[in-house]
Amino acid sequence: MTQRAMTCRRLIAGTLFIMFSWMIAAPGYSAQPPSSNREQLGTKASVALNINKIYELNELNETYVIDGYLVTSWQDDGLVERIESGAVAPDVYENSAIDNLIAGGLRIPAIEFINVVGNRSVANRQVVIGEDGKVLYNERFQATFSTPMDFRKFPFDNQILTVQLESFSYDKTRFEFVDPKVYPELVNMDMLAEWNIVDKQVFISDQDYSHLSEDGSKTEFSRYNLNFTLERKCDYYVWNFMLPLILIITSSWCVFWVDDFLTNISIAFTLMLTVVAFTFQATSLLPRLPYTTFMGMLTILGYLSIFASMVVIVAAELFERKSEDFDKAKLMRSARVFYPICIICIILFQIRIFDL
Repeated sequence: MTQRAMTCRRLIAGTLFIMFSWMIAAPGYSAQPPSSNREQLGTKASVALNINKIYELNELNETYVIDGYLVTSWQDDGLVERIESGAVAPDVYENSAIDNLIAGGLRIPAIEFINVVGNRSVANRQVVIGEDGKVLYNERFQATFSTPMDFRKFPFDNQILTVQLESFSYDKTRFEFVDPKVYPELVNMDMLAEWNIVDKQVFISDQDYSHLSEDGSKTEFSRYNLNFTLERKCDYYVWNFMLPLILIITSSWCVFWVDDFLTNISIAFTLMLTVVAFTFQATSLLPRLPYTTFMGMLTILGYLSIFASMVVIVAAELFERKSEDFDKAKLMRSARVFYPICIICIILFQIRIFDL
């Protein structure tokens, strides 16, 4: 290779090196993807709910109303350049001004409540933009939520009220909830006098929506979950329903101390009608269920107790009329002992079955 050719090659290599160095130093150049793309990837948003009150718990519809604040915040690196260029000013924006920000290109993910019934009412919205590109979104909401309830142990049941929310458009790879919180520690329960909050859980889960993707690939959305465990105050039902029902069942035993047959039949039918009235009242408190509650089992026991006592006294009367050797008094004395024992054992068995 001649000296002239080597000199030309060195000149070309030096020129290319100078041009490449100038491109790297030039404003707006970056070896990384543009900021508009970076902000779409892996945004992590802290999320919190501030619950003002929970009210209108409807056990028939399995719904409840929550009034509170939704607060989310995240870091938007692409927003820093827009702030430096003057396209966006760090400030506090409210309501309609937020729509102008979105129209101007600011990305504010739409957050939806998953288990809401109808539309949530938003009284006010607020967006705070910091100079470092941090975005804080805050809204005052009121919404009716729904969750399946289990009344098997009614009136000694616990219920879990759930609030679930996630991004409407962005999956986990583009928008992910982190650091879930709920405030305050003691939620105002004045409007739910029948319940006590015994536990509160908040956590983040991943919800799979692979069925929405065209190729069936795994698509997960980040979901915020808030669970309130409520314990029913059972005093009202114990004193106004269960105690009278137990007294009615106990009253059915008195037929074994009365000798007159017609009087016994009259007592049994009167008690049966009383239990029917209790049944109507108890069923009006709950929705139509595909299973039997503890209160329902006690009511059924009331029917069976009264019916069994009627069977005993009718059978005793018939046997006494057909056979002179039949000792009706002995049967009645035995029923006075074994009948209450059987009823108590059945109640204890029900308590064990329902895990009370």
